[in-house]
Amino acid sequence: MAYTAAGDITHPGSPWFHIFRDGSPSIPFLQAYIDHGGRVNTVEDGGYGTNSLLNATFNNLAGRVFLLEHGADGWLVDRPSERLRFASTTFGSRVWGARAADASEELYLLVQRGLFQMTDNPVYAPMVHDTYLNILEEMADASGPTARHELWAVQKVVGALIAKGHLVPSARMQTLLRDNAIPDAEGGWIRSAGQLHQAFDDPRVGAVLGTEIW
Repeated sequence: MAYTAAGDITHPGSPWFHIFRDGSPSIPFLQAYIDHGGRVNTVEDGGYGTNSLLNATFNNLAGRVFLLEHGADGWLVDRPSERLRFASTTFGSRVWGARAADASEELYLLVQRGLFQMTDNPVYAPMVHDTYLNILEEMADASGPTARHELWAVQKVVGALIAKGHLVPSARMQTLLRDNAIPDAEGGWIRSAGQLHQAFDDPRVGAVLGTEIW
């Protein structure tokens, strides 16, 4: 019955769907579900379909944090793992989507809160490193505020993964992080190589790019 309720309430046609998609209102339901014996890790038929509860049922950050705090597996898949299924996992999808700053920033939050665990899966573990390495290579010469902010978000989550011992960087990754670091204090807006982004509301005019960093 718990599985049926979870499926019915979170179905897009349900009148309750908006409540459980919108952050913290899902928490009391999740707590009641767990209190009454609901499992957070399953992909059994008749449960959550072929997705984990973490990945499919409550698509909001507050719900994901709650489930991870209660033992949800961010790498759970319904079939034997292979490269094509990497992005179908909760953690893998955030790594795979790291070109979007919000995916990196969400994973950074989970890493900092100790809710991310690196998998020992022989297929997925190397993909975490290689995916980030490819993105860092691709974005190494990023310019402009949007691209620089996206690169900054990737650098931040990669740095956190390294600091927490989840990721062992290759020599090439270390070089990319070192040579194109974006100052945290500027949130990714200013390049370190003498280049400048002027804020849209900065009243100063006539400055020569590269001569002043503010």
